[in-house]
Amino acid sequence: MRNARSIISTALCALVATSVWATAAQARSGAQYRIEGRGWGHGIGMSQYGAAGYAAKGWTSEQIIRHYYSGTVVAPRPANGPSTLRVLLQSYLAPARIQMTSPGIVSQGVSSLELQPGDIVEMRSIGAFLVATRVRAGAENQIVSAATADDATIVPAVDGGAKILFNADHARAGTSFRGTLTAHRFERKVSIFNTVPFESYLRGVVPDESIPSWPAAALEAQSIAARSYALRSLRTDFNWFDVYSDTRSQVYGGMNAEEATTDAAIAATANLVARVGGPDGEVAQTFFFSTSGGRTAANEHVWGSTPYPYLRSVPSPYEHASKYFVWRGADVRKYTPMGLGSALGYAKTFRSATTTVHPSGYADDVVVALRGGGTARVDASALQAKLGLRSSFFRISYMSIIAPDVAAPGQLVKLSGRIPPGGATYMRFTRNGTTKMLRLKPVGPLGAWVVRTRMSTDFNAALVRQGMIGPRVTVRSTAAAPLRLRRTR
Repeated sequence: MRNARSIISTALCALVATSVWATAAQARSGAQYRIEGRGWGHGIGMSQYGAAGYAAKGWTSEQIIRHYYSGTVVAPRPANGPSTLRVLLQSYLAPARIQMTSPGIVSQGVSSLELQPGDIVEMRSIGAFLVATRVRAGAENQIVSAATADDATIVPAVDGGAKILFNADHARAGTSFRGTLTAHRFERKVSIFNTVPFESYLRGVVPDESIPSWPAAALEAQSIAARSYALRSLRTDFNWFDVYSDTRSQVYGGMNAEEATTDAAIAATANLVARVGGPDGEVAQTFFFSTSGGRTAANEHVWGSTPYPYLRSVPSPYEHASKYFVWRGADVRKYTPMGLGSALGYAKTFRSATTTVHPSGYADDVVVALRGGGTARVDASALQAKLGLRSSFFRISYMSIIAPDVAAPGQLVKLSGRIPPGGATYMRFTRNGTTKMLRLKPVGPLGAWVVRTRMSTDFNAALVRQGMIGPRVTVRSTAAAPLRLRRTR
């Protein structure tokens, strides 16, 4: 088998073992740290792209649920669970406006007013009062009640007959909602929540949490997970709403989000949830996320919490449809050594950094070697949040390239450095307008590499990984350019 030296000999130039080497006394170098990774999301529970991949392989929704939530069974939800949910759409509005697309009524305390299509109900918090006003074209505005009731509720005569005229935490202005819409006075502002039948709530969740064109089994698995998650996520710190409409619970897009495929999946799994230990066991905390990058994480490895027996690390190999299966482009963070030290919080004492990992492959800590000796540790999940990384399934990798500043024609030039041991790293070699790519093979635990070429004219060498240019150097020929070239990266 040809080794790295024979490959570069063929790809770049012939080598003469007895020639005089170009001196490295005036060597220049470039170095770069990268944070490379996989997946999108916390990594715990069900990978949504993984579920779609398994569904495409013929798995049923129950098989998908039992795979991602180890040891659970799919069974009817508890009979004493809520039949409706109060979903917080937005808080701290001044004012909140809702427009009718059907007839209805607005009530506040013991008072109420009839509403017609086109009417707008405007709610304001004024002093200690919630003031709800009916605004009708061609008529004088009318206040619903002078009472001190903290709530005003709009009840359309037709399901979905009212739309919001403000941007909610997830849904946009113009979205219609099933059930009723209630204004609640909270902290001297107005909050709006939607009271909706439990299964109708899911119709606004599943299409926004998955892709409606996915196989039916994946959408059914998402329906079961979303139903279970809602039951386990009911708020206890507020007594006037049950769940948020954004990622603090799960995203809810109202009627504008609904799709026929997800409606069918919800109907096919009506009232089914994931239960722990048997059909009468507790409802599982069914966390889910976009993409695992090949394997999910055990809950304690990401959040440091008590291990849940059904939130174990499991393989999730069929996720390649996700563009985040392996990070590309801007998702891969690139730093100079000084820049990484600053990002980690050790700008003045940083020497190097490595990553420790859990058995699942998710990062545990970033170990920072400090100048003058000693180390420090940065929690991987904390670093993910600080830098806005897509997941904690990442590695900190190091690349460097060293070459002489100048070399005489006919001399042999040695290029060397370090590259990460995993994945493919190439050297892009450009001379006389011609570019060649050589795959580098790291040697030893530090990922050392060496290639050699005979000097003829100026050339550029750059490391390339995942299609992105890394550190680079230029070597000048003494015959063409005797001046020294400064380091480039």
